[in-house]
Amino acid sequence: MGQILLAFIDICRLRSTPQDLPGSNFLLLVALAGMLSVNAAAAVICDKKAMLLEFAVLIIFTAGVLTLAGRQNRFVQTLTALAGTDAIINFLYLPIGYWNLLEQAGVHTGTPQFIGLIMFIWNTIVLSHIFRHALSSWFIVGFFTAICYVWIAVTMYAFFDPSIQASFET
Repeated sequence: MGQILLAFIDICRLRSTPQDLPGSNFLLLVALAGMLSVNAAAAVICDKKAMLLEFAVLIIFTAGVLTLAGRQNRFVQTLTALAGTDAIINFLYLPIGYWNLLEQAGVHTGTPQFIGLIMFIWNTIVLSHIFRHALSSWFIVGFFTAICYVWIAVTMYAFFDPSIQASFET
């Protein structure tokens, strides 16, 4: 299990690709369970219940993109990489999300928001890297695919979470 964790970390560091992961349904289930667990913790800590829906959006979006590109055979490895890296990045974000909640009740330095922005950019780059390799294309294609995914996820968050809707209105 340690080697698989290191493989996910290497994908987060852009040193490995989804193709480096075994095409295992069991590993996919483990990665999805990890993602769901971390997102459930984040939903409780950050009070963002809509994060739990990211699970479904990721599966549907990935299946759709790979089907459109004629790369359905890469679904298991791609989704495994996306779920595993999402679990790692969101796990690292948990203390920052909690810090952000504490800061909302007190003095505003902007530090957790800035760190959150850096992590958001990092996550988008990792998504771009994974989609680029899954689609066997240029990085820019992976980047635009990742941006589409992020846009859909944020729109879904705003639809299901009134606090996010209110922040868009102000």
